[in-house]
Amino acid sequence: MSAPNAGSEQPLRILHVLTYVSATNVFGGPTSVAVGLSKECERRGHEAVILAPADDATSQRSTWQDVPAQFFKAHRVAPLGFSGIAAPAGLRWYNEHADDFDVVHVHMARDLFTLPVAALALRKDKPLILQTHGMVDPSSRLLAKPLDLALTRRVLRTADSVLYLTDYELRGLEAAAGTPLGNTSRLRNGIRAASAPVDPAASNELLFMSRFEDRKRPDHFVRMAHRLIEEGHDLRFALVGPDQGMLTEVLELIDRLGISDRVAYEGALPPEKTLERVSRARALVLPSVREPFPMVLLESMSVGVPVICTTGCGLAEDVRSTGAGLVCEPDLDSLVDAARSIALDDATASMLGQAAFAAAQGPLGIEQVGDDLLRVYRRALALR
Repeated sequence: MSAPNAGSEQPLRILHVLTYVSATNVFGGPTSVAVGLSKECERRGHEAVILAPADDATSQRSTWQDVPAQFFKAHRVAPLGFSGIAAPAGLRWYNEHADDFDVVHVHMARDLFTLPVAALALRKDKPLILQTHGMVDPSSRLLAKPLDLALTRRVLRTADSVLYLTDYELRGLEAAAGTPLGNTSRLRNGIRAASAPVDPAASNELLFMSRFEDRKRPDHFVRMAHRLIEEGHDLRFALVGPDQGMLTEVLELIDRLGISDRVAYEGALPPEKTLERVSRARALVLPSVREPFPMVLLESMSVGVPVICTTGCGLAEDVRSTGAGLVCEPDLDSLVDAARSIALDDATASMLGQAAFAAAQGPLGIEQVGDDLLRVYRRALALR
């Protein structure tokens, strides 16, 4: 298979490279972005393929959410979370098939797969786009320093374009690179709206859907639920997501507060079921801090369910300006006040839900993101 002519009007063949893909959606954010960008480019006549290490079951698949994929069994070569994941067979596959693609779009973290693929792309003089989703910034972690010296700084400095979500992320990238970067482009995340919105006022449930890790603050959601239950409101609460170190603590907190009859943990969901699940909620609540641009908020908006996030979220200004939900301070009192506003007023819930759906159709939709991304690809090709 040969790459098509990469002239300015020719269809492109794009390779999206990810750290890890799993049936439990444990690395869901970057994967959702890659899927959304792939589908938008395919809608415009281009071809996209996903390349990633994967869990045992997923490694047998040839597609992911209808996008062609090349998966290889993930090997944890170091006890360092996602950073310790490698897939030597995937690196060999890329080395053999690099010339099949016009553009290599690496959703890069400090790990033993995306960084080596990025380095191989540079060695083969392939147009290289990096997108880090807030995952690369100054770090004291064990693997960070040697990886930065060996690979991270070089690929950040020499990629054709480094995509960033927020000014905060850009500052972190430049700190990790050790120098100001002249090859950056801002690209926000986008979503395709559902065919019709739901009515969130028909539900009495507030939903947390994300990884169970410190930055996401699922314990804050549970404490919010406890406060609202103590106030006597007829509400239910659900938590959905894979464990990343906090699940036991959260479950023990639910038991200790005596609210297990009203607060349920439903486990992790595969990505194809997340939209259906969030569509049953009155609001999606994400109390996280230091959050670059969470896809779960966009997914909620895409079905017309309003969102609650903190000022520590990269989407906060978009939520506020579009009226797609409520933005609160990171403290518990502010979170409870925001949740109460949506939970107790059907008119407010419906109004915010309609605004959320309109935002997914317009300013937070995928179409403008696709235009911006293809300009980045074409510019990278023109440079070569």
